[in-house]
Amino acid sequence: MSTKYTITCRRCGGTGAYNGMTAAGRGGVCFGCDGRGVKTVTRYTAEEKAARELFAQRIADARAQVKARARELGGGRRNSELETSANYAFGYLRDEAPDRFLRMLDSVEAGRLDDVVRHLAAYWDNRHTDPPSA
Repeated sequence: MSTKYTITCRRCGGTGAYNGMTAAGRGGVCFGCDGRGVKTVTRYTAEEKAARELFAQRIADARAQVKARARELGGGRRNSELETSANYAFGYLRDEAPDRFLRMLDSVEAGRLDDVVRHLAAYWDNRHTDPPSA
């Protein structure tokens, strides 16, 4: 079972204020702890680490498959509109709709790539008219 504990921020020494130079000038709120002076750290067991790594690999494999198939369906052109939309939707779905994202991973692993690519592109196009620049 993972263990969470709180540590004093090393960047600010627990004050929550950063006194060094920043791009905007001198000093300000510590960006290491967001001005709280402490950080929460999670320590995972070996089994949890292995499960997290396996899930990360599952995501990477699915993303590569979706990207490759979107390129093929987009006429073989790199960064075709279909590939770009599917790629942005992949990341957006992962962050904003984790339950749908898991179902999408299952569909990729079941070999329904054409459907996944088309649905991802449609999902993105319905949510955003222009994908953000990289």
